[in-house]
Amino acid sequence: MDLSEQRILGSLVLLAGISCLAIGLYTDQLTTVTEIIGNVLKAAIAG
Repeated sequence: MDLSEQRILGSLVLLAGISCLAIGLYTDQLTTVTEIIGNVLKAAIAG
């Protein structure tokens, strides 16, 4: 993959994460959102 493609994919992933966080804050489900973020980070670290 080209560097510009990696940047675009990274930006999309970041936008999706921020959107999930905003939706969680809006619907008062912060604990659920933090659990989801934690699971995603664990999966990303595990490879």
